[in-house]
Amino acid sequence: MEFQIEPFVGAGALKFGMSPAQVRSICGDDYVSFKRVPTVAVPHDLFESLGLFVYYNKIGIVEALEFTKPAKPIYKQNNLIALSYAMFQTFLQKDDPILEIEEDSIISHRLGIGAWYPHGADEPGNPAETIIVFEKGYYGENSS
Repeated sequence: MEFQIEPFVGAGALKFGMSPAQVRSICGDDYVSFKRVPTVAVPHDLFESLGLFVYYNKIGIVEALEFTKPAKPIYKQNNLIALSYAMFQTFLQKDDPILEIEEDSIISHRLGIGAWYPHGADEPGNPAETIIVFEKGYYGENSS
């Protein structure tokens, strides 16, 4: 399934600020709720058949969406999950010259988009394992 990314808005029909019920009405009943970290207030939803994790903030509304295969998170006509570490970095730097670049991840705080590469810089030709799209403030940054 394709998800058109709109920075700081959401992806496709899924928007930041939605309730779990709203998300489930769009994505269906085939999900598992879980806590990736035991201290989170509201469990996350995994729609495995869609390749979608939905993260809710402490008041229970969507704050981030994370995609893995078979999802196709699309930004500017590019399927981000198919891009290699090097290609993702080059592509995002066109819109955000100040990326947060780690050995296994690349995050654009300006766009609210990030990618996780388990082997990252060691295997820069591999595609992303996951793509995350998040609202302003998700990583604690200012909403400038």
